[in-house]
Amino acid sequence: MASSINKQAVLVSLVGFMLLAEGLASLYLDRPDAAGMTAYRVVHLAEMLVLIVIVAWQFRLQSPESRLVLAGLLFSFGGDLINSYLFNLGFLLEPQTLLSIPFFVVAHLCYVTCFIRLLSNPSAGQPAARLWHWLIALGLWPWLALGLWQVVIDPASPPLLIKLSVGYAFVVMLMGVIAVLLGAVRGRQAHWPALGGLLFVVSDSLIGLYLLDGPSRPVLASQAIWITYFLAQVLISRAPLLRTAQ
Repeated sequence: MASSINKQAVLVSLVGFMLLAEGLASLYLDRPDAAGMTAYRVVHLAEMLVLIVIVAWQFRLQSPESRLVLAGLLFSFGGDLINSYLFNLGFLLEPQTLLSIPFFVVAHLCYVTCFIRLLSNPSAGQPAARLWHWLIALGLWPWLALGLWQVVIDPASPPLLIKLSVGYAFVVMLMGVIAVLLGAVRGRQAHWPALGGLLFVVSDSLIGLYLLDGPSRPVLASQAIWITYFLAQVLISRAPLLRTAQ
């Protein structure tokens, strides 16, 4: 019990550090080309690395769910490297953020698989009730995905961006819908991972709104994206704990 509390304290401390760093950044970074922006992005990558280490340390990869979450975090980190703009990859594709889509697609699919595994156990309710939950969720999924895409993406965007973004909208919304389903079916213990799934949808939506701005998007937008994204990853990383609660 004490060990579990200590691990939770480490995670809470990491979130506290992230919020403190964002607060300081809001005081000193007043524009996207500010002198400290590179250090700001390096801190983001460091925060993700620490989260990856904490998850690997806490779960020891003892279950399929923990391995899926860790894989999702690692692929997300690959996307973070691209989105940090510490490496100029614009010669491959513009905006550079589009190069991160394959990494985040795999990450989302890892989380979807983890959630589905947690929904397939006997403690997830009666089979008939579960069927209705699935029918409702999958029925809403395409409409929510298309709605999100239409709100976020500028119809005047380049054709390649439109094609990639509509596909990604379906993937991220699938993760969000399954996360909500997990929270609805598994009860209070699953509310944190469910909230994480929703925050990931919010973060990706904000990225979509500022996609064409690239690294020149407003600092406050970048902060909102990172705060929602990092909190989403932290909360989703709690999903394997549901396996021990079965």
